[in-house]
Amino acid sequence: MKAIVQSQIYQLKNDLLLKGAFLCMMIFTILPIPVYLLFSEEKISGGYFAVSLSAMNTYSVIFLILTAAYIVGRDFGDRTGYHDLLYGCKREEVLWGRFLVMLVVTVFMSMMLLMELPLVATLICGWGKEIAVSEFLFRCLLYMFLVIRMCCEVTFLTVVCNELYQVYAIEFVLYILEMFFSDIKNPFVLVSSATSEIFKFESWTVSHIDGTVDVLYENTLRGDTIAMVILSTFLF
Repeated sequence: MKAIVQSQIYQLKNDLLLKGAFLCMMIFTILPIPVYLLFSEEKISGGYFAVSLSAMNTYSVIFLILTAAYIVGRDFGDRTGYHDLLYGCKREEVLWGRFLVMLVVTVFMSMMLLMELPLVATLICGWGKEIAVSEFLFRCLLYMFLVIRMCCEVTFLTVVCNELYQVYAIEFVLYILEMFFSDIKNPFVLVSSATSEIFKFESWTVSHIDGTVDVLYENTLRGDTIAMVILSTFLF
């Protein structure tokens, strides 16, 4: 399995398509910062974008699904996996070698895309008072469980379908269905619902005598949401 992992890493290092797509996503992710600075009078900060990730993380989720399917399933087209079997590798080694590399790369990309916008905004404008940094980092850690769940789902579909573009089509249909059933706020059922629940911050407005207005956010994540996200990762 070590040789398979090394070959997968070598392919990724020389994969200009994946590198270019990830770079474009990184640039696309931070576009709200110059837009706010140039065209909005609203004060922004790292915390300001952290409490808005529920709406802003949609494109990242789609990109991660495509990336995971691409890494684990691209060898099916040229039958590289079958050649590994012919050379004496076990089926478990062929699958796990690709899955582990895909998991590490996808988790790394997910954390980069998730934390990039608040981090860059913090470097420019500071963190702000919206939420505590520790609370944001905890939710990022919880989001990692969803990424692992998504990687397992993509791997399962790739093995069953044995065709990369079929996996793309199925994942696209599933994502559309999740959008239609987005009112089902059950992290145990839908990945998109779980993502929304993790980065959803209850807020209320406080008006002061001097006319200023502050928006306060609830920092604590519900215990049942935490439990369902973690359990769903291991059960699915």
